[in-house]
Amino acid sequence: MFQVQGEWQRNVGSEGDQPGQFNNPNGLALTSDEDFLLVADARNHRVAVLRALDGAWVRQLTGPPGTLPNPYRITVASSGEVLVSDIDRHQVVRFRSIDEDIVVGTLGTGLGSGPTQFNNPLGLVVLDRPVCCFHLPLNSAIFVFLLDHIFTHDSTQEGSVAVIADC
Repeated sequence: MFQVQGEWQRNVGSEGDQPGQFNNPNGLALTSDEDFLLVADARNHRVAVLRALDGAWVRQLTGPPGTLPNPYRITVASSGEVLVSDIDRHQVVRFRSIDEDIVVGTLGTGLGSGPTQFNNPLGLVVLDRPVCCFHLPLNSAIFVFLLDHIFTHDSTQEGSVAVIADC
């Protein structure tokens, strides 16, 4: 962990599969109050929730078995909803909050290049709450979603934006 000025403070965690350990940590996100740090822990198939102040383990988000085979990127909406891109399932998994290991839905219908299919959803970011977008370079597309709809911008057709599915 580093201070805002870039000064190193401490390491957080070690390699392994126990609480406080990581195996291929990929994405990081802070809650809007900056109290919690979330880590997409790919090979442990979970999102680790840590106290941002000291890196102490709080809990994990996994959902039902098989929900997160390869979590890659993560973001937290101002509502507290946690969104995790999974590059094996080719979906974005939506958790209710950092406090509850409850999946409230998914975005995407799996691997493919169709209008509701994703191919390795890599980037995931909340732009202007509650708007979120993610980049699918293998689909040549950027997907944007609101609370109740998904929109897509196909980078091969300049300026095209269309509703493609309800969340």
